[in-house]
Amino acid sequence: MRVAPRSHTAMLEEEIEIQEAEFRRLMADHRALAEERLALHRELQAGKDEVRHLNTIIADISAKKETYIGELVDKRRKLEAELRANESLRDEIVQLRGEIDKHLVVRKELSARSASIMHELTREQSNKQQIPMLKAEIDALRQELVHARSACELEQKGNFQLVEQKKAMEKNMISMAQEIEQMRAELANSEGRPWAPGATYGMKLGSPEVTFPTPYGDNYNIHVGGSEKGHSHLPESSSWGTYDNNRLQPHL
Repeated sequence: MRVAPRSHTAMLEEEIEIQEAEFRRLMADHRALAEERLALHRELQAGKDEVRHLNTIIADISAKKETYIGELVDKRRKLEAELRANESLRDEIVQLRGEIDKHLVVRKELSARSASIMHELTREQSNKQQIPMLKAEIDALRQELVHARSACELEQKGNFQLVEQKKAMEKNMISMAQEIEQMRAELANSEGRPWAPGATYGMKLGSPEVTFPTPYGDNYNIHVGGSEKGHSHLPESSSWGTYDNNRLQPHL
């Protein structure tokens, strides 16, 4: 469907509404500008009043200054007249000047002392500014100390574990020595019996010349024989390390 065109009256009414809205906006802007102008005018008037007040104060100060200067000039003239009239006061004036000079010297000393105090205060302030850095360094050192303590504790723990392992190894060695002693006792009990088939030695057990190969090696100076007098070395048919590793593995 085609939309019917709007009538001329509707267009005029719409344009009038737009113009009225624009007029209202302009009136609002005008009122705002008028209020702003009034505020500026009031501020300007207040500034002028303040300037007039300051000018009045300056005039009063100038008048008082002139009056004070005049009074000082009059006092000076009177003093000069009195000094001329009273020559005896000169000595007192000289003494007063000497005291004034002394006071000036003391003042200089106090100024130097105050400068030194200010320097000390400045140095103290700089030291106070360095306090956070020193605190940070102390905290870092504390952290390092904590890490070092942790490392020491870990090292002590590791040493404790090594000691435990050493004790376990010593226990194993003792048990192995007991087993060897038991084997020696059994061999001693079987003295006089013939060798089993396939034996390589044709001697009786308990003979000083008899030596037996052992898988434990000679690390503990243990000799298997019929007599304690024979200290012959055992042949190393198998390494002690292999037996030690296989035997101590459960303890580690």
